Order: sequence, then C-alpha cells, then structure tokens
Amino acid sequence: MTYASDTVPSRNRKTDVGPATACVVLAVILSAAGLTSALRAYEKPLWYDEICTAIVCRLPHLPEIWGALNNAADTNPPPFYLLARAGRLIIRDDHLGYRLPSLLGFLGTVICVYLIAARRIDHIAALAAAAFLLSTRFMDFAYEARPYAPVILCVSAAILAWQRVDQSVFYHFALALALASAVSMHYYAILVWPAFIAAEAWLWLNGRFRTGAWIALLVGTTPLFSLPRFLRNSSGITARTSGLVLIWLRFCRGRLSF
Repeated sequence: MTYASDTVPSRNRKTDVGPATACVVLAVILSAAGLTSALRAYEKPLWYDEICTAIVCRLPHLPEIWGALNNAADTNPPPFYLLARAGRLIIRDDHLGYRLPSLLGFLGTVICVYLIAARRIDHIAALAAAAFLLSTRFMDFAYEARPYAPVILCVSAAILAWQRVDQSVFYHFALALALASAVSMHYYAILVWPAFIAAEAWLWLNGRFRTGAWIALLVGTTPLFSLPRFLRNSSGITARTSGLVLIWLRFCRGRLSF
C-alpha cells in the first residue's frame, strides 16, 4: 500500500522545470512578497492589538513581562513576546521591528508549502501552490505584530516534518519542535492536533503504527502543561483591559510612540 508520506511524483520533463529553475522562481516570489509586505508594514500604523504587543514587549525585564501576562495584559503565551521583542532589537523601527516575526513567518510558510507540494506534484504546480498564498488574506498577516503568521509557519513546518517522518529521526524532533513552537505562539494552535491524530490513526488502521510520530505529537503539547496560568488568564477580557492600563501607567508613562 502507498501512503501519503511515501509518495514521490513522477515528473513530466516536457512540462516541468528543474529544481534550480524552481528555486530561482521561488526566490523571485519571496523577494516580491517580502518587499511588498515590508513596505506595507513600514507605512501602516499599529492598531489596538499590535499596541498591546508593543506595550508588553517594552516592559524592561522578563519578570515584568511574565507578571503582565499573568494579569491578562494580553492573551498570547510569553514566547511570542520574546520573539517580537527580538524583532524590535534587530530592527529599531517599531512598525517593522515588531512585525518582523510575522513577515518571516509568512515567507517561511510560502517555502514550506512549496516543499510540501513538490513532494506530491511537479515543480511548476508546487510553485503555483506557494504563489497562491499571495492572493489570500493570509498575506495581510505578514505585516501584523501578532502571532498568527508565526503560528501558521510552525504548523506548515510540522506538516513538512510529518510528511518526511519516515526518512530520519531528525524529522521526529522537527515535528515535535514545530508543534511545540506553534502552541507556544498561540494557544489555539492546539486545534491542529486532531488533523495529525486523524492522519496517524488512519495509518494505524491500515497496519502502520509509527511510534516516533505519536511521541512527537505528545511532546508537542508540553507547552500547554508548562504554562497553565497564562492559559487560564487568557480568557479574562476585563482583566486584560485593566492590566493594560496599569502597565501603561506604571512602565510606559505615556511615552510610547506608535
């Protein structure tokens, strides 16, 4: 029996392009998308949720960030703010710096989609699949200082690793890391687990139990158990609003410029 993770396409050399040409075309797609998104990020003002990100990231020390999130100042796990804070350290402009993780997440997702598709179909079709993302609303999240694009990158990387999990133990670790990273960016990423579980269950029903894949799926959930207080407090909308006001008054003193 042939499984999805084993399928390698038979390529029609008359209509397909070579890997080198495909990489050049993909680089052009990434360059165009990256430049367009960067310009949009530079000119677009931060909106309310992005200001929440900036307020938390601008707290002077990590304990203050932890304390703010414990008081529901915002509703995402701490690793996202560390990532956004790192982006702001790399690029000193608020609009580009805080949005850098999303920009890289979008571009990384395009690459992952190409690699996932290229395993099943020819290079031209895989390039079309990757370029299709540029015509969707997902591109709007390439210049937003929120965790959505990084989460989708992590999920795409998880699919890429799952597709190749039989090739090497490396992909077991990659699958676990990608899933753990996804749920570390946004708690709702846990909603992708049923898809992976259903796929593995189907293989199991067809006589193929992959221990490494099941362990990776289990390990990928560990951030949920290590951050229970943040998860519990993330539903407090009223607490979030009051927490933001307190943090703004105590740490920012009205000097933030957006």
